[in-house]
Amino acid sequence: MGSTDTKSQNALLFIPDISGFTQFIGDRDFQHRQYIVAELLEVLIEANQLNLKVNEIEGDAIFFYRVGEAPEINDVVAQSEKMYSAFHTHLKKYGISRLCNCATCGSVSRLTLKFIVHYGGVTFHKVKEFEKLFGTDVILAHRLLKNDVPEKEYLLVTDRIQQNSITRGNGNPLSWLAGSSNYDLGEVKYSYSSLASLYDAIPEPEIPEPIIYHSQNPVKLSVEIKAPIDIVHDSLIDLNQRKNYMVGMKGISVKEQKLNRLNRICTTFNCAMEHDNCTFETSGVEFRENRVTFSETFKEHPMTFEYIMERNNGNTIVSVQVHLALKFPMSLVFSLMMKRKLISELNQSLHNLKEYCEKTNKVLTI
Repeated sequence: MGSTDTKSQNALLFIPDISGFTQFIGDRDFQHRQYIVAELLEVLIEANQLNLKVNEIEGDAIFFYRVGEAPEINDVVAQSEKMYSAFHTHLKKYGISRLCNCATCGSVSRLTLKFIVHYGGVTFHKVKEFEKLFGTDVILAHRLLKNDVPEKEYLLVTDRIQQNSITRGNGNPLSWLAGSSNYDLGEVKYSYSSLASLYDAIPEPEIPEPIIYHSQNPVKLSVEIKAPIDIVHDSLIDLNQRKNYMVGMKGISVKEQKLNRLNRICTTFNCAMEHDNCTFETSGVEFRENRVTFSETFKEHPMTFEYIMERNNGNTIVSVQVHLALKFPMSLVFSLMMKRKLISELNQSLHNLKEYCEKTNKVLTI
């Protein structure tokens, strides 16, 4: 059962909206888009400093509101700047640490963010613990997502926000222009400011240099899989899929998974094995025309697993090299007691991966 509060209340309506995704061309691109959007929406929510409430997640946008008096325009600007900076900082970090080169992941640098800010009357309809806003001003705020602003990234504020308090100069990088758009609700006047100048002020991100071990005589195994490299690559880098083919693996938990839904360089994850738990860090990636290489480093021991995928007439050759930096006498102990077990389990895992990817490929090509 629901209830409606018919008494109108004044509220700030604040909508950050993400644009710029390349049209996805397959299930992989669509899934990665969902992961990236979820991370970005979390980034925007965590950058909330105006005590805004989330009314609804609307695809690639968030509908925030705050009941009460209209805020000062400089508070709106500060909130928009904080979200904008957090948004692009996150994208820049993902751009230099991603393991995937699909259309979606490859286009993240082109994603844009705009803000629609309006102030007006709203009523509430409550269904259990959820509240939904209604009213002409709610409709108007959403109509404004389609407007005549010529910029890709901007802050648009309707004239109901106190425009006369805009600070000009004093280091404020925003300059304002007047605009208007016509809708079924009539003409709406607003001011808008390009956010392009803010982008240049965002520093280039730095990620820690992961440890990668190399050895002269690594353990080497390979298998040819009758499936495209994209399917094999996704099966390897998507940590949630590991339990489908990795011998002895019961599950994986990712550190800081909320903002780390897609595996990337410096992702730390714990593997729950049948008899033990172990921790890995994704440590490197290299893209070539017909070859992708990525590596993971064992946190408890000096050991790096390097995965090499190569296109081969529509199939994929997967090679695994295990680099150990053990010193004597541990290297001798490993050779005598652990090496055979490691090779056996890796070999079985590779053949499980082959079966899993070939089955996935058949399902996708039906």
